[in-house]
Amino acid sequence: MKKLLYLVVVLFVLAVAGVVALYFTVGRVVKAGVETVGPQVTKCQVTVGHIGVSPLGGEVTIRDLAVMNPEGFSENAAFSLGTVRVKLEPKSLFSDRIVIREVFVDAPAIRYEVALTGGTNVGRIQQNVEEFAALFGTGKEPEEAKAAKQLQIHDLRITGGQITVAASLKGVGTGVPVKLPDIHKQNIGSGESKNSYEVVAGILDDVLGSVVGAGKDAATQVLGGLKDIGDAAKGVGDT
Repeated sequence: MKKLLYLVVVLFVLAVAGVVALYFTVGRVVKAGVETVGPQVTKCQVTVGHIGVSPLGGEVTIRDLAVMNPEGFSENAAFSLGTVRVKLEPKSLFSDRIVIREVFVDAPAIRYEVALTGGTNVGRIQQNVEEFAALFGTGKEPEEAKAAKQLQIHDLRITGGQITVAASLKGVGTGVPVKLPDIHKQNIGSGESKNSYEVVAGILDDVLGSVVGAGKDAATQVLGGLKDIGDAAKGVGDT
């Protein structure tokens, strides 16, 4: 009886150790994935502070995710996402289509920079995303993207976003806050055969478009109030 009890205790400890190991391993895999895929899609450095994973519950929490500015702009982050919560269907990880029940992004901070030579950091990132998305179907997409699983997202919410409009010049135009309208999308990738790279690129393109729409009027005001900037303020609504 004692031997049986000892065996049960050992098995229980091993099971707990296995869950703990899975927890930390999955977190590292997700972090590495975000920091690898992000730069491919945006052509910008992407960093993640911390990944929390509940493998059995299908929940992932991403903290301090940052997308840095593209070349030609300041060294600040273009996007800083304080907390991203993802709820997925665990069994879908073993199928050809990953199903995510919910993605919730809380209070993202966006820095909308206007270069004095024309163009914006967000517009540049959006262009990079569109160029990446255009590769699909041409045979020129990354090899890992060709083998990526399909992706479906039931519900995506981005709330409490704040945009800071700035001229891409140190110390100028850094304090004009603009509220980003809440974003809510449903059934993304449903009924389609798009893989995870294509779905992510499509979401980013939509979100970046919303940021451009919210920031361009304020950017015109910022640049219009500056002196000796040549033609930078002209046509900023389009760029």
